[in-house]
Amino acid sequence: MKLRKLLLLSMIEEKARQETFNDRTTVVFGENDTGKSHLIKSIYSAFGATASVVNEKWSKASVTTMLEFSIDGTIYSILRFDDQYALFDAGDDLVWAGASLVKDVGPEIARLLDFTIELATKSNDLVIPPPQFCFLPFYQDQDRGWDDTWSSFKSLSMIPDFKRSILEYHTGIRPKEYYSAKALRAEAQREQNELKAERRALERATARLRNGRAPVTVTFSPELFEHQIQQLLAELNELRAIYDGVKTRSR
Repeated sequence: MKLRKLLLLSMIEEKARQETFNDRTTVVFGENDTGKSHLIKSIYSAFGATASVVNEKWSKASVTTMLEFSIDGTIYSILRFDDQYALFDAGDDLVWAGASLVKDVGPEIARLLDFTIELATKSNDLVIPPPQFCFLPFYQDQDRGWDDTWSSFKSLSMIPDFKRSILEYHTGIRPKEYYSAKALRAEAQREQNELKAERRALERATARLRNGRAPVTVTFSPELFEHQIQQLLAELNELRAIYDGVKTRSR
């Protein structure tokens, strides 16, 4: 991936800035408090990887970011406005748009950068880690990263014990196929656990029915229905008398 152009716009400050990047090497230098750090942070922020420490004044400026870059020669532009993201191709046609880093943006950025890894969240859901996990080895935040390693971006705690997996992935200690197979195994185990839980629930329900069901019996006591029986017999005798009369006349 190569960076081409960065555009920053603040409607609140009524200011804008454009920076272009050399195809080979770009050096950012200047005096303290001139915005070098936030220039770098804006690059990662465009992909949804927000730095762990952001200047309060910069946050209040509500900066909209557009980053133009290329991957293997193919040019893209990514736009970030608050928590909304959109990717455009070289012809400025919309490729995709989304707001959720985990459900929308993360998987799309992962496909774009070939970030093929899935890890479990605190709730044990298997997800493609958001973009900050892809950029972790390549950015050291001067406000936080020097004091606490692997903490230069926000929202890292959503993946517990991520450091070893991310380290092994980026260094190539374990190949990409390993993580693909691991994800498939985790998904199969999750489905198996769901089926086991469903089976246990059915077994408990069956046991309750067997142990708590009273035997079904039918009891009949004629004395309880004596009045109804007498009434039916009287109606039967009336019908029989009518039947005998009709039978006699027909002869």
